[in-house]
Formats: sequence, structure tokens, C-alpha cells
Amino acid sequence: MRAALCLLIAACSAASPAPTVRPAPRTAPVARERPVYERFGYRVVDVQYLPYAGMSDEPAMQHTRDPADAGARTCLKRAASELAAFLTADPPKLRRLLEVGGFTQNVVLRLDDYSHAQYRFTALRDARLLWGDNVWTWNATLDDKSVCKVPTPGAATAALGNLLFKLDPDQPDDRKKPTRLEVVVREYGSERPLPDLRIGIHELLVCPQWQDEDKCPVPGRLTAVTDENGTARFDLPHPLWAIDGIKLDGYVTECPHHDQSDTETAHYLNEDSHEGYISPRTTHRYVCRLVRPSVLRVNSANAAIRIAKSIPEVRAWVVQHPEADTTARSEVTSWEVTGMIGDRWVWRVVIDAFDGSYYSNGP
Repeated sequence: MRAALCLLIAACSAASPAPTVRPAPRTAPVARERPVYERFGYRVVDVQYLPYAGMSDEPAMQHTRDPADAGARTCLKRAASELAAFLTADPPKLRRLLEVGGFTQNVVLRLDDYSHAQYRFTALRDARLLWGDNVWTWNATLDDKSVCKVPTPGAATAALGNLLFKLDPDQPDDRKKPTRLEVVVREYGSERPLPDLRIGIHELLVCPQWQDEDKCPVPGRLTAVTDENGTARFDLPHPLWAIDGIKLDGYVTECPHHDQSDTETAHYLNEDSHEGYISPRTTHRYVCRLVRPSVLRVNSANAAIRIAKSIPEVRAWVVQHPEADTTARSEVTSWEVTGMIGDRWVWRVVIDAFDGSYYSNGP
């Protein structure tokens, strides 16, 4: 893994001096944590590896640059190389955000590894550059087909531009050129377009921290009606707009699904062409699929509990613990069935309401 370390440690090519033997101090010195990578003031302060295995959606985070899995090591090496190149370029938009204020130069390199997962994790994370918890995260992923995906410089720059546009009233003019958004609404299953729906969108504005709230601009709003193809079209003055809730009588779901469940992802109820960001001067397409209750096979708590209790290990546990309670909670397109002893849950089964498929956690 020496080669991977060289991609991240700026002075890795320099030979280390021979250690000098000294008497042991009375108290152990406090080790100073060295950044993984440092350039132009940017510090990669941590490397996080999250291996999803089996059906667990809560992997134990490992703080390592040398994961045991060969595919993960290769992907992490590539992500480190791309991050080093991105920071070495000293991106102007990132530098401008630092000038605006409220941001740090600390960066975390993160790899989410879904290559050994046995369930659908596509809704969790994409390869992208994120800001949160007072740190930038360069987030790479290894998908369920062992394909390594790292943030591209274009996507990272666009994400920075979107964030900067929210905060900086002096943003360069190229971010203010028009773009087009198409919102398509269809019926799940039949793919029948749903015309004559009024779709609303609203402007995303963040009031700069130095500005009084009562002096912040009022977000703009636009509306359009879906045509015979179920499509509403918007010409936007800039990219930072969000879609209002889309719902219709006779359907049990609504859009957008900002935090999609695995079930919603698996059935493509929410499709977004811009992968988390919108660039100026391009057309982007969002597809919403609304679900009629008649297509849901598992439509009651009793039906969900029957499916859970048909799982051999759950059935055996229920027989051994007659005092336990079994509850079912609807998430519209899925059910969560839980086995409880007192206020402690022992097992949990998530059931796809469309087809009755499931995954279980315990007992």
C-alpha cells in the first residue's frame, strides 16, 4: 500500500532520518496528529472506509488508508489521486467560499463500499463532494458490481458553484445564465403520463451570515402545467431551484423523494438526471412516478406480519418467545415489522409492499 500512501502524503518521497536512541521520558509525549495530505492550506485530516456487508445498513467505520479488500484499496487509491489533483489545482470557487466565510480547509476522504452488500443501497450515497459537520467530504463509492466511482472535477466544481451561488451575491455571471428544467409525472407501472397537473418550483436562497434576516431576498416561485406527455417545462434564470411536492388524489405516494428508501429506489419512483447538482445552460429532467394503492400487494399490517413470521428464523424465535410483541409500521411503499421484548427490539424485517420481498436484521 506504499504507492497509495504516496498519493496522499506530500513528503512521502523523502527518506526518513534514522531514529535517535534517547532515554525514555518520565511521561509519554503527546503525539501530534499529522494530516494525511496538505496543500495550499487544505488538509485531508481523515480517511474513512465504510464496508457494507450482507444485509446490514450500518457498517462499522474504519479509519484506514489500507482496507483489506483489494478492490476497495484500488478504489481508495484512485479517489486519493483524484482528490490530490483537485486540491493541487486550488479551485477558485473553493477559494472564494473560504473568503465568503463559514467554511474550513479540512477535508475527509471517504469510501462507501457496497460490493459485498446483499441488498439495495443505491439510495444511500453517490460519488460527490459534500460540505457538512464543518468539513468537506470527498466521497467515493464502490458499487454492488464492484465499479469504483469517484467525484469528477466537473461535478465537484458544479457543486461548489451551486453552494457559492447561494451565499455570494457577487457570483460570476456564468452561473446566472438560464437553464431548463423538465418535470415529468407518470403513473407507476403503466407509465401513463399524467397531464394537466400544476407543478410548482421555488428558488433556493441562503441568507449570508452577515445579513439581517429581514433584509434577505424573498425566494422566487414559478409554476407550469404538465402537457399531454406529462411534462412541465421551466426556463430558469439560474440553476438553484427546487420542486414543490407533487401529489394527486387516488395515489398514495408523492414526489420528490429527497431521502428515498431502498424500496422507492428499486422501483424508480424518483429519477433525477442531474445527479445532485444542476449546471447552467443545460436541460435537466426529473421524473416522478405516482403509485396507486391497487398495485401494492402488501397492503395491511397483518399481511406484513404474516410474511415476517414465515421467515424460518423469525418463526422459531416467535415460538421460543411467546411473551414478545410484533408490530408493523407502514412506510407506504414498504413495511417495517419488529419483534420486541419490552422496549427493546430483537429483530426487524423490511418488506417491499409492491412484491412482498424482504430483508431481515436478526434475530
